[in-house]
Amino acid sequence: MAKQVKGVYENPPKSGIWWILYYVEGKRHREKVGRRSDAIALYQRRKTDARMGIKMPETRPRAA
Repeated sequence: MAKQVKGVYENPPKSGIWWILYYVEGKRHREKVGRRSDAIALYQRRKTDARMGIKMPETRPRAA
């Protein structure tokens, strides 16, 4: 079994579909990524961007 990485999870279990979960300024963000290795890399990038104060990209339009 692979080592568990905080903020990276598979949903539904055993599906091969990986997601990331992180918080920026108290707001929860979740993103569907795909492969586990891609999810780990994106999670690390998002956390680094949050620490540096870089604006998070909008992945979909917001409802008013």
